[in-house]
Amino acid sequence: MSRRRVVFCTYSSVYSSIVLKELLQSDDIEVVAIINSTRIFNPKYGWLKGACELISRCGFRYAFQQFCLTDLFVLLRPLVSLKPIQCDAQRLAIPVHDTKNINSEQSVRWLRDLKPDILLSAYFNQRIDEPVLAIPQLGCLNVHPSPLPAYRGVDPVFYALHRSESELGVTLHLLDKTFDTGNILQQMRLPVMKERSVFYHYAALFKMGALMAVEQIKLRSTGDLGAEQCGDARYDSWPKRTVVKSFIQQGGKLIAIRDYFSVLRKWV
Repeated sequence: MSRRRVVFCTYSSVYSSIVLKELLQSDDIEVVAIINSTRIFNPKYGWLKGACELISRCGFRYAFQQFCLTDLFVLLRPLVSLKPIQCDAQRLAIPVHDTKNINSEQSVRWLRDLKPDILLSAYFNQRIDEPVLAIPQLGCLNVHPSPLPAYRGVDPVFYALHRSESELGVTLHLLDKTFDTGNILQQMRLPVMKERSVFYHYAALFKMGALMAVEQIKLRSTGDLGAEQCGDARYDSWPKRTVVKSFIQQGGKLIAIRDYFSVLRKWV
């Protein structure tokens, strides 16, 4: 069987590097391109405006966590031999398309020219519309760090820990026109580690999701439609600063130095 041609859609971060590492290590997958989202909070905003809006809604500590897993991760690269997605792309001559809108005419043309078998998204903050969904021969998949249909939407791990769940999960599902509603291909569960931060749980879930994605991409066929989502569904948006403050006051940790460097050593 020829290697599956995969386009990886993401937002450059620790989590995206965890997923990309597994894709690149697979003998069954050829990553033919990366679509890197440059959207911050709102497609109309630039970096500064988006960051200010994030701080305004979610608070400084929440925004600092986001900074650590995105921009700080890139800044630390020369010091500790890290590999943000741009570095792997440059090293392996994988084209990268930076965009605020994957559904633009330019992006759609670019994707069609690649003739991908599969589009995989993970930690990607854009909705993907029908013209893009129709391009890959074997479909569009997404890694979502929750046991869908529970915890659709933004920051599912934060909300699950804030609501004192004892177990988290990660879902590999087909993409459709709305966020996090497509048929499920595979799920895995992860017990909550009370001493660990939101960041660490996310990293562990994306590692699990990446391994699922590699296996499902290898086995993928056009007739595999997955299973419909069943059970109680809920959708969360960006947490308000009062909710973040409550989480921290109850002993929750958004990110911890030990967790940060543990993840970088083990999985990036």
